[in-house]
Amino acid sequence: MSDTKGGAAGPGKFDAHGYWQARHRKYGADFRGVGNVSLACDANERQILQKALLLAHVLGRLGVARGARVLDAGCGRGYLTMLLAQIGLDCVGCDVSKDAVENAYGRDRITYVQSPLATLNLGESFAAVLCIDVLYHVVDDEEWQRTLAALHAHTQPGGHLCIVENLTAEPSASPHCRWRTLADYESVCRREGSRIVGVETYTPLEIQREKSILVIQT
Repeated sequence: MSDTKGGAAGPGKFDAHGYWQARHRKYGADFRGVGNVSLACDANERQILQKALLLAHVLGRLGVARGARVLDAGCGRGYLTMLLAQIGLDCVGCDVSKDAVENAYGRDRITYVQSPLATLNLGESFAAVLCIDVLYHVVDDEEWQRTLAALHAHTQPGGHLCIVENLTAEPSASPHCRWRTLADYESVCRREGSRIVGVETYTPLEIQREKSILVIQT
């Protein structure tokens, strides 16, 4: 894939890690820190709750039962992670932001880890790996591919990797966003020996822009 829409090498390269660390410091517990800055805090919270319901349904249908080990990759302050733990999943939340991890929600049934996803190495694999509204914020194509490879490596054989993505080649006006296509994901899956087993679309509350839950089986 070309990298014409963001993440080019050189002095002007977008600093994704610095951007998110600064954003978490600015917003703290305000959900705009992990959501849409144009929406109010409570509107962003409603979107997280919507995603939690959708993911609980998807995971249940995939046979991910209570007590299963689940990785929330790019968890932010872990509000979604906490909701999943409350329905009985044994969760690990990972985020690049030190502020987010140190101030994450709830520790019951949750372990939090600070690490860039592209170099993540937890030494274990999970029944399900979730990467929710995260990968399109990885604007550099090489880092995006390394991140997807790391997520695959943390998914058990026969397990599932669930990704929320926009699945469009439309360029983003935001420097911290880089939409990708289903063909982009299929290319990585062929290399990793996995397959896409489901693509479910939904419309987030307050935004009216369609997104997709991409389900990959390893």
